Amino acid sequence: MQATAATRVALPTLVDCHVHFREPGLEAKGDMRSEAAAAHAGGIGVVCDMPNTKPPTQTIAAFADKVRRAKAVEALCDIRFFFGATAHEHLRELEALWTQPQHAALKAR
Repeated sequence: MQATAATRVALPTLVDCHVHFREPGLEAKGDMRSEAAAAHAGGIGVVCDMPNTKPPTQTIAAFADKVRRAKAVEALCDIRFFFGATAHEHLRELEALWTQPQHAALKAR
């Protein structure tokens, strides 16, 4: 059967809220560009990247680095990030990220 407008189903872009893009530190497994391209090819428009990279995304600096890296591939898909809070000092970093106005642009990611 040939696909026509009458036989196709249009879906909005899909969201994958648990991805491992492996950048920074583990690019041999995959990087933001290769993984964002794969997500896009599969109809995924938004991804949420896990924090288990090297270094882990547990500081504002590490979070900012991932946001900076994602800007290079944002045309492929919208990349959002989880923040790894596994100790009290990470919670303080997360609180600072969330409450201090100078980090407002990072929160938009």
